[in-house]
Amino acid sequence: MDSLRSLTRELSRRAQREEDKGGYTAIPIGLKVSLTQVVLRRIALIFIALALCIFFILSSARARLSSAVNPTSWRVRPANLPRTRVGPRRSPSLYHGRGCNASELIAAVARSRIREDGASRTEHEPPAGRGPSEFDLDAFTFSFDLDGCPAPHIFSPAETCDLLSAFGGVYTRGDSLMRQFAQGVFLLLANSFDLMRVPMRKCVGEGIFTQGKACKGYSVFDSAELRTVCGKEDEPFAIYDQFWGFGKEANTSASFLLDKYRTYVDALPERRRRYSPIFVLGVGIHSAWNVRETLDLHLAPFLAQTSSATATPRPLTFFSGYPAVPANKPPTYLPRQGAANTRQYNADVRELLDNVSPGEPSEGAWTMLEWYNVTDGAHSFDGTHYGFQVAMERAQVFLNVLDTVWGEVVAQGGLVDETILGSV
Repeated sequence: MDSLRSLTRELSRRAQREEDKGGYTAIPIGLKVSLTQVVLRRIALIFIALALCIFFILSSARARLSSAVNPTSWRVRPANLPRTRVGPRRSPSLYHGRGCNASELIAAVARSRIREDGASRTEHEPPAGRGPSEFDLDAFTFSFDLDGCPAPHIFSPAETCDLLSAFGGVYTRGDSLMRQFAQGVFLLLANSFDLMRVPMRKCVGEGIFTQGKACKGYSVFDSAELRTVCGKEDEPFAIYDQFWGFGKEANTSASFLLDKYRTYVDALPERRRRYSPIFVLGVGIHSAWNVRETLDLHLAPFLAQTSSATATPRPLTFFSGYPAVPANKPPTYLPRQGAANTRQYNADVRELLDNVSPGEPSEGAWTMLEWYNVTDGAHSFDGTHYGFQVAMERAQVFLNVLDTVWGEVVAQGGLVDETILGSV
């Protein structure tokens, strides 16, 4: 816009010079530039400036939503899709069948808001009588009531292990907000805050969240390195793949990202490769909310890789939307990472997923997990990230979604091992 204003001013100066050259006093009558001609010339210049302004505005809008240009070119037709598959569990479904299917549950979470007395509104306090690495699920409550669905089940660590053992692993990828999403799941798998490869005083208890910059380089991002409460048969095979897309940590090659995912799946035990893997993606804030990049770098290559009829089983895929922008967001970040841009990106990605991957979560369609409303008003220690309460709430909601998806896949005939678990 500054360059446009400069151009407009320059055009105006030129017009003034032309007018001055016109010299309405000592110019022969045959060469006199009439007032009408000058006015028309100025009007023409104004229209040119307005046209350029409209062009730049429309170009900016197209850049933001360029992924919406012919989105059906990536649309996957249901008739060509591989099936989703799941394995057996020791316990029955804990949320499936209670009144809401997976899509309805996800929509209910998106509509819900924090209660005035919601625990996420205040800083987390360690439970009385517990060590710094312990948390108390018996005292845990959600900060919100679901709008239109029954209250979520609160999964215990043992129930978490059992549920995740019925899938082909859990692969999460994204930025620091996605890291905290994954850490919420790791907390349950370990039944502890002890998620560090290298002990650090700063990273004890809630410190794994509040001291994320110091702790992330020494944190466990693979359940194989974690002291979980899961037995050998219930190994979760859960990992977090850090993605930044800028600086020395940039990894912005679609083939590189696909190779990492394929290597992960290929390394699973044969039995678990028969079950649909879970893939959760959360990116955008570090690419200036570029929806086109989200499509071209992440979604389209993954769809092409996993949607052929021979790519059985089809993964269960989720996009983790961005949580609310806290009131203490640093002012320097507000122009780019403020509430309006964050909400708009979430809405753009939701629309994009509906276009490129229609269907139900249990069919493997890309589905958006929306966290904005259920985090709007939650306590943030730095204006971007949240602590234990939000991490646990997101993990628990995610497990309820997976529990419901598992029941739906089974109802569709997607249970791989129909014998008792002990004989598998």
